[in-house]
Amino acid sequence: LYTESKTTDSLAVKIVEKLKAIKPCSVFISRDSRNNDYFETVLKGNGYTVFSSALIDMKAIAFPDVPRTDWLFFSSKNAVKFFFQQQPLLQEIKIGCVGKSTADELRKYGKRADFIGYSTDTKLTGKQFASTVGNKTVLFPQAKESMRSIQQVFSNPKQCIDLFVYQTLKKSDITIPQFDLAVFTSPSNVDAFFEKNTIHASQKVIAMGDSTAAALKRHGVNKCSLTNTFDDLGLVRAVFAQ
Repeated sequence: LYTESKTTDSLAVKIVEKLKAIKPCSVFISRDSRNNDYFETVLKGNGYTVFSSALIDMKAIAFPDVPRTDWLFFSSKNAVKFFFQQQPLLQEIKIGCVGKSTADELRKYGKRADFIGYSTDTKLTGKQFASTVGNKTVLFPQAKESMRSIQQVFSNPKQCIDLFVYQTLKKSDITIPQFDLAVFTSPSNVDAFFEKNTIHASQKVIAMGDSTAAALKRHGVNKCSLTNTFDDLGLVRAVFAQ
């Protein structure tokens, strides 16, 4: 929770009022539970019920030699993982990441990002990255089903080279219990959810990023909240704000 006050006298009161305003409910999030999961720990500690389950599986796609470009850009942690797991041979190259969590994943492979987006608005991040790149070429390791949100911002499509490094496969054996609030982490999870499920008027929805919100809109969900960051803290803040 985040609270501001111009006087210290009222700060404690505002914090207590915010804490009292939190109403625990049941939450579904479209990702698998992890060890020491901050999102689950904080919510359960405040009386929430949490069901975590990814609705998609991911499968690596073998790729040939990496095309020579000036930049690499990763739009997700999975893109980083499936790219570097194949141990590509890279020349000296600059690397961009859509956000901090993707840059953190990149560091696991001994690399550091030269550009990190700090907005959940992917179009804004794309414009900032395109401005940074100028007329240089960019390789985009990505999912086969990628919406190519960043590439679409570039005025010269020839600058952008796509490289499929993994594909998503919908799970068919997930039964989602009744929930009050759903948190969707990707467009692919949205599409998989609506194959068997629906969102009712009484249920609230949170989307990670504009692409996920756009996928929800395609399925008739016109009202959803966006996280202000792509990390767990942003997710928790979004839930508490409902």
